[in-house]
Amino acid sequence: MSTPEMPTVSTPPPHPYATAPSSNNGRGFAISAMAAGLLSLLSTVVGIFYGAAFVILGIGLAIIAIGLGITALILKQRPLAPSIVGLGSGVLSILAAVVVGLLVLGGTIVDTVKQEAGSSNGATSSQGIDAKWPSNMASGGVLFLGGSAGGGEVATSAAPSNGATPDTSLTGGSAAPKNQIQLYVDYMCPACGAFEATNLDTIESALAGGDTSLELRPLTFLDGASQGSYYSSRASAALACVVDTQPELAWKTHTTLLDANNQPEEGTTGPDNKQLISTLNKATGGLSDTTQSCITKETYVPFAKGLSSWLLSNPVPNAQDPTLTVSGTPTVVVNGTRYSGSITDAAEFKKFLTDQGVTLK
Repeated sequence: MSTPEMPTVSTPPPHPYATAPSSNNGRGFAISAMAAGLLSLLSTVVGIFYGAAFVILGIGLAIIAIGLGITALILKQRPLAPSIVGLGSGVLSILAAVVVGLLVLGGTIVDTVKQEAGSSNGATSSQGIDAKWPSNMASGGVLFLGGSAGGGEVATSAAPSNGATPDTSLTGGSAAPKNQIQLYVDYMCPACGAFEATNLDTIESALAGGDTSLELRPLTFLDGASQGSYYSSRASAALACVVDTQPELAWKTHTTLLDANNQPEEGTTGPDNKQLISTLNKATGGLSDTTQSCITKETYVPFAKGLSSWLLSNPVPNAQDPTLTVSGTPTVVVNGTRYSGSITDAAEFKKFLTDQGVTLK
């Protein structure tokens, strides 16, 4: 008895469009590499603006991204895009970190060179005024010695070197009368204009008495209230130009800048340099060509800004309270005591002066 043969089962040929099953080995590495690489690049960019911690984090993520990307390629992950993105982002992140490091190092070197240059030019401290100084303002202000009308004579002094700090010992020096008024103003400050309008006659009477000096200290903190024209600095610099070349016109320049007919409203651009020169030229009886050129070129604007910053960050010289600082304008300090009364009450201010021993002529 014969055994029947089993029929042969034929295997059909593969479908021409069928794809072989792919291996997922390494797929997680590829995706992780891409994620880590992109995060590293983002962290490094953020670090440029927010500090080294983000840059360091970016470098760490970049190293991880490169490692994962290489692993995914070894495992022949398909498609290649995630692995390549991870590798590329990691490399770019490290390159960006290197560039940031070089920029920081370069900035440090430049700052060091500047500090050394400042020291060689006569800087006395890191808080000095790194700008060209005018003559007759070495004390950090304009010292009117009084004794006559119009504020009296201005105390003279040579222009300090760039980087110097105000020599406040000159304010109460032997050349100054026994009573001392210190007046802090900003030429755009409406309260300063109101104080001047109310008390100018009293101040001039005190100066004419012969026993009182006045140290005028101009500030520029209202630069931001002049629509980008930095009027406070330009007005203060104009005063510095006059003090430097025509000190006999300094008091008239000061009173003109605070006169209600000339002082601009806070929040406006204020007069430009040409208008400023025209106003001061008429009020003072004539600015010299040198003074006008100084105002036009804004020669002492950097000094005005630097002086204001120094005055606002240091205690008031010779104040009875050694911690007294200027927090607004006008600030008036007489013989070390700050005036805290009404700026528009002439009688109250007169009484304050006489209580401090000031003679009113």
